[in-house]
Amino acid sequence: MTLDVLEKPVPVLRLFLRMGGWIVVMLGLICAGLSLISAADSDLAQRFDKDGRQTSATVSHKRFAKTRNPDGSLSTSYWVTLRYRTGAGEVMMLERLVNGVEYRRSEQGARVDLRYLPDAPFTVELATNWFRTMAQRKQSLALGAGLIGLLLLWVIGRRSVDAIRARDYGTREKAVVTGIRRVAIRLPGWPDRRLVWLDRHGNTGQSLRHHARSVMAVHPGAVIDIYRGPTQSWWAGDVGHKAGSDGKA
Repeated sequence: MTLDVLEKPVPVLRLFLRMGGWIVVMLGLICAGLSLISAADSDLAQRFDKDGRQTSATVSHKRFAKTRNPDGSLSTSYWVTLRYRTGAGEVMMLERLVNGVEYRRSEQGARVDLRYLPDAPFTVELATNWFRTMAQRKQSLALGAGLIGLLLLWVIGRRSVDAIRARDYGTREKAVVTGIRRVAIRLPGWPDRRLVWLDRHGNTGQSLRHHARSVMAVHPGAVIDIYRGPTQSWWAGDVGHKAGSDGKA
């Protein structure tokens, strides 16, 4: 049986995303988001250095709540309410979400030193240079995400271009399907099958990931079109046929 794939040339961007380029996009968004948050924290740090006012707060109230997660487990959230007076004489009550360690350490009636902004008294800093430290950490994370994204951009982008070049300038051949292989790393709802073939030179190849329903109809022994590039071959069902081709070898 010959499997003919009558498909127009697949754009390089679509191939890039199918090969994992969506990870690059996500890392880029994470990098941009962390950079924006880091810039906001850095701006707050400068405002605290310039206009921050020191005061002492009292732990006036503590509370916690338990919620059930979708998997049936329980999670606990903790809040601590701080009472403090501004330089203008205004009494502020600020409830903060804290972790379990801070909750147990904050005894009711205990005194806590903090800094606040006169023009935004609910914006406080409990630890010295907390916003500056957070800005530096988030900037480091953004840098890491950006570097990983650039590396993946080079690897996946090069692979996508190789596939396009193989289709447009490589040799078109026939290959015989030897089976359908399940990928080792699987995610619910994501494609997890690869078409495996053997070409006339005795070399094996495999397709990009596909959903089972789209490739299970292809049985071992089926003949498919592939495009041979300098380093590997690509299935026409992934890259499409060369522009101007009628899909027949």
